Amino acid sequence: MVTYKKHGTLENTTITTEHNQKINFFLLMVLGTVVFFAAQFVSFQAKAQSNFATLNLTEGYNENFLSPYIKKYDQTFDEEALSSIVTAHYKNLDIEQNLKSLLYFGYSGKEQWLSFEVNNRSSKTQWYIDFGDYFSGRFGLLSDVDIYILDMTGAPISNPTSNTKIKNPIVKIDLPLNQKSMVVMKINPYAGLPTTLPLKVVSEERKTKLENKRLIVMAVILFGLVGMVFFFMAFAIAQGYALYSYFSIYYVAIAAFLFMHSQIVPSIPFLGGLIIPLFLSFLAIIGLFLARIFWDSDSYSDNLEKIIKGSFIAVIIAPIIGVFLPDLLGVVKTILMFGPTLLLLFFIPIITLIQSAENRNQAMPFIFGWFILLFGLSISILTLSGFMPPLSAMLNAFWYALVPQALFFTFALKAKGGSSGSHLPMSRTVEIEEGASTSRVRQSKELAEQERLMKVIEQERRILTELRKSEARRAEEMRLAKEEADMANRGKSAFLAVVTHEIRTPMTGIMGMVKMLLDSGLDKKQKDYAMTIQESSDAMLALLNDILDFEKIEQGKMQIESISFDLPRLIQGVVTLMNGHASQKGIELIGQVDPSLPHFVKGDPTRLRQVLLNLTGNAIKFTEKGSVTVKAQMIKKSADGSSCELYLGVTDSGVGISKEGQQKIFEAFSQADETVSRKFGGTGLGLAISKGLVEAMKSNININSNEGEGSTFFFTLNVPIPNQKEAERPAAARTVPQQSNVKPLRILVVDDNKINRKVVSSFLENTPHDVQTQESAKAALEIIEKERFDLIFMDIEMPIMKGDEATRLIRNNPNPKIASIPIVALTGNVNDEQIVEYRKSGMSGFLAKPIDPEKLRQLIAQAGSGDLTAPKPQAVHNDTATQAYSNQLADPKDYDEPVNFQVEDKPVIKPSASISRTTSVKRTAPPLVSQEPSTSENTFDAVVINDAQKDAPDEDVYIPMPPPKKVANNRNDAFDEEMLNSLRSHLDLEAIKSMLDEVFEKSEEIIIDLKMADESKDFTMLHSKAHELKGMTGNFGLKGVALIAADIEDEAKREKADKITMHVAQIPTALANAKAAVEKWLAE
Repeated sequence: MVTYKKHGTLENTTITTEHNQKINFFLLMVLGTVVFFAAQFVSFQAKAQSNFATLNLTEGYNENFLSPYIKKYDQTFDEEALSSIVTAHYKNLDIEQNLKSLLYFGYSGKEQWLSFEVNNRSSKTQWYIDFGDYFSGRFGLLSDVDIYILDMTGAPISNPTSNTKIKNPIVKIDLPLNQKSMVVMKINPYAGLPTTLPLKVVSEERKTKLENKRLIVMAVILFGLVGMVFFFMAFAIAQGYALYSYFSIYYVAIAAFLFMHSQIVPSIPFLGGLIIPLFLSFLAIIGLFLARIFWDSDSYSDNLEKIIKGSFIAVIIAPIIGVFLPDLLGVVKTILMFGPTLLLLFFIPIITLIQSAENRNQAMPFIFGWFILLFGLSISILTLSGFMPPLSAMLNAFWYALVPQALFFTFALKAKGGSSGSHLPMSRTVEIEEGASTSRVRQSKELAEQERLMKVIEQERRILTELRKSEARRAEEMRLAKEEADMANRGKSAFLAVVTHEIRTPMTGIMGMVKMLLDSGLDKKQKDYAMTIQESSDAMLALLNDILDFEKIEQGKMQIESISFDLPRLIQGVVTLMNGHASQKGIELIGQVDPSLPHFVKGDPTRLRQVLLNLTGNAIKFTEKGSVTVKAQMIKKSADGSSCELYLGVTDSGVGISKEGQQKIFEAFSQADETVSRKFGGTGLGLAISKGLVEAMKSNININSNEGEGSTFFFTLNVPIPNQKEAERPAAARTVPQQSNVKPLRILVVDDNKINRKVVSSFLENTPHDVQTQESAKAALEIIEKERFDLIFMDIEMPIMKGDEATRLIRNNPNPKIASIPIVALTGNVNDEQIVEYRKSGMSGFLAKPIDPEKLRQLIAQAGSGDLTAPKPQAVHNDTATQAYSNQLADPKDYDEPVNFQVEDKPVIKPSASISRTTSVKRTAPPLVSQEPSTSENTFDAVVINDAQKDAPDEDVYIPMPPPKKVANNRNDAFDEEMLNSLRSHLDLEAIKSMLDEVFEKSEEIIIDLKMADESKDFTMLHSKAHELKGMTGNFGLKGVALIAADIEDEAKREKADKITMHVAQIPTALANAKAAVEKWLAE
C-alpha cells in the first residue's frame, strides 16, 4: 500500500508539472498577442489638422486617401440640381477635416453626400476610385452608390455609375485634363451596421497592383482556412469523433463571410443588412458547439439546455428583427443585430471554464484561443468605430487572431485525444501502438520507391517549368527595357529639338540686330556695349553647338568628311583665332608645325579644327600665366608615301589635373573638381565632344598632366596624303561669292501674302537683280513656262497648292532648264523632319522667316555662283528614307546661315561608349509671359514634344505648360521695335509706312475670315488664315498679334474650339494696340 501511494504521488506530481508548463506556454502566447497590438497602438501618432486642399493628379501619382480632401454633408441634395452641392462645398467651411484614412458613416443608414476637388494635371483621363477591402478598413455593405463628375460651376461632366450597379470595389472615372473638377458621391449604407470606407483615388497602374495584391491575400487566407477545414476533418475521421468536424464548419463559415464581403454592393440587396450579423450569429452558435466538446460529461442540466436553446434563438431572431426596424432607430437596430451575438461570444469561454472542472487541462487551450479571438474582434470593432487609430494591425486584428486561435484549437484537440486514449488498458494501448508502428513500416516499404521516383519526376518537372518561366521573364524584361530606352531616347531627342530651336530663333535675331547695330555709326561707349552683347551671343551659340554636337555623337548621327585640306594653314588658323583670347590674359600662344609635315592631307578639317579649338580654349582658360603651345608633328610616313601618322597636341602651363580628375575629365558634364565650374565656368561638354570626334577619326585622345605643372592633351591620326590634283583643288569653290561679284539674276518670289512679297522685293530693290512676284503656286508654274528665271523663293504654306507640291512639279518638268532652277523655301518651320521633306520635294535650300536681308543676299550669291543645285524630288517617304536623309543634312547649328542641301557621302560616327549616358534633362519652370511669342515653329515643335512625352519616363523629360497669353497692351508687347528699326535701315520710311498700312488692312480682312471660320468651326480655314496672319505680322515685328495667331494655328491643328473662340476675340484688340504703337513709332 505504501509503495502504491508513493508511486501515485509521483505520477500526480508529474502530471501537475506538465499541466503548469502548458499553462505557462499558453499565457506567454496570449501576452505576446496583447503586446503586439499594444505596440501598434502606441506607434500611431495623430497628425495636426490642416485645411481642405485640392487633390492634384500628376504623372508620378499612384494613390492617396481621400478622407483629408472630402467634405461630408448630413443634408441631402437633388440629383437633378447638383450645382447646389458646389455651393454647399464652399459654404461649409466649418466642416472638420478627417485626417485619418477611414471615413465613418455611423449606424443610422442615412443617405450621405460627399464632395472633393480634384485637379487632373497628368496626361491621363482615366482614374479609379477605390472603396478598399476588408483588410484595408472597409466594413459593412452599401445598398447603393452614385458618383458624379462636375466642373467647378456645377455643370455635370459624367456619371460613371449611371448605367450600372457597383459590385467591384474599384470604380473607373474619367477626369478632364488640366482643369479642376468636383467629384460628388452619394453613399447609402445599411442601417445598423458600423460602415467605414478607406476611399482612395488610384492610377491605372496602381489599380492593377491592388487587384493582384488583394487576389493574393484572399487566396492565401482562403488557402489557410481551407487547410484548417481539411486538417480538422481529417482529425475527426482519425479520432472517430464526429463533434470534431464542427471545427471544420467553423472555418468554412469564416471563408464564406470573407467571400461574401468582397463585394461592396450585394447582389441581393435584401440580404445586405443581414450578411454580417448572421455571420457573427453562426460563428457564435458553432463556437458553442465547439465548447461543449470540452465540458464535463456530468455537467449538463435542464436549465443549461434551456439557456443554450434560448441563446440559439436569440442570436438568429434578433438580427432579423433588427433589419426590419425603421432606419430612424439606428442604435436600436445595432443593438438587436449585434448585442445577443456578442454576449454569446463572450459567454462561451466563461461557461466553458465553469463546465470543465474535470477536463480543465483539455479545455484551457480552447479557452485561451477563444479569448484571443474576442480580443482581436474587440480591437477591430473599436478601430472601425473610430475609437482606435486605423492601422493595418488594428483593422485586421480579427484575422491575425485566427492564427494563434488555430494553434490553441490544435493543442486542445491533441489534449482531448490524448485524454481519451489514456482510459484504455495499458496492454491494449501498447498493442495498438505496436500495430500502428508495424503498419507504418509496411506501408513505408511498399511506397518508398514509388514516392522517391515521383518526387524525382516532380522535382525535374518543377525545375523545367521554372527555367521556362525564368527565360520568358528575362526575355520580357529585355524587351521592356529596350522599349523604355527607345522611348527615353525619342523623348530626349524631341526635347533637344524644341530647346535648340527655341534658343536659336531669338539668338538669330539678337546676333543679326547686333551686327546691324555695329554698322550704324555708334559712339565708343555704345559700340562697347554692342560688342559685349555680340561676345555673349557668340558664347551662347558655342554652348548650343556643343549640345548639338554631343547629341549627334551620342546618337551616332555625326558625319566625318574625307577631303583634302592644308594642315599647316589649319594649325595657323587655330593659333590666329585664339591669339586674341590669349593676349587678353597675357598668355603667349605658340604654334609649332613640323617642317616635314605634308602640306596637304585628307580628313575632316572642320571637325579637326573644332577639336583643336576646344583643347586650345580649355588650355587658355585654365592658364593664368605662361604659354600655350599647339603642336603638329610627323611621326612616320608610309613606304609608298600615300599616308602618314601625325601627332597633334596642346600643351599649357596651367593648373594641371590630378590623377583622380583625369579619370573623369572626358565624361560629359564633368570637370576635374567641383570648384572648376564656379571659378572658370563651362559645362564640361568640350572634352567629351573632342573625345567623341577623335574616336570617330579612329584614334584616341590622351592626357599627360600633374597638378600645378600644366597639362598636355594629345592624339595621333593616320591620314591619307592626297595626290597633286586633289591637293591643288581650289578651296574657293566652297565659299560664298562676294556680293560685288554676283551677276544680275532674274528672281521669282512666290508667296500668297502680299506683304511678304513686298518685303522680299523691297530688300532687293537697290540690287541689280530683276525681281518678279506671284501670289500662288499655280501662277508661278504658268509664268516659268513663259519666262526664264535663275532663282525661285517659294513659300511653303499656300492655299490650293503648297510650295513643296509646286516644287515637285517643277522638278518633274520635261524642260531641263525649268527643272534645274534653284528653289529656296521661305518658311518658319525649320526643324529636321521638315527640312528633310523640303529636300525630298526637290528644294535647293531654305530661308527662315522672319527674313534676314543679309542671309537673303547670301543665298542669291550662292545661286549666282552655281552652288545651289536642283535635286530630284523623292517618292513618298518612309521611316528608313527619312533617317537616311536626316543623316545627310547640315548641322542644325548651321541654320544661322542660309542653308543649301548640297551634301557629300560621309562616314557616320557610331555612338561612342566613352560618352556618359547618365545625364538627364532637368526640370525647368514654365516660361514667363514676357518671353518671345510663339511662331509656327513653336507650334510644330510643341506637337513633337507632346508625342515624345507620352513615351518618355516622367522623371526624364519635363515640358513646361505655356502660361495664358495676355493681349498686348503696351508698346514693348505690341511690336518688336528692333525688327522695325532693322527694316528702317534697309528701306526708306515711306516704303515702310506703305507696307504697314497694307499689313493692317490685310490683317483686318483676315480677322473677319477668322471670325467666320470660328463660327462654322472650319478648322482648316482657321489654321490657314492664322498661319498667314502670323507670318505677315511676324515679318514686321507685330509680335502681339503674331503670338495670338500662333496660338490659333496650334489650336486649330488640334481642333480645340473653346480656346480658339477666346483667342479670335482677342485679336482685334491686339491689332489696335499694335497699330497705335506703330503710329507712335513712326511719328518719333
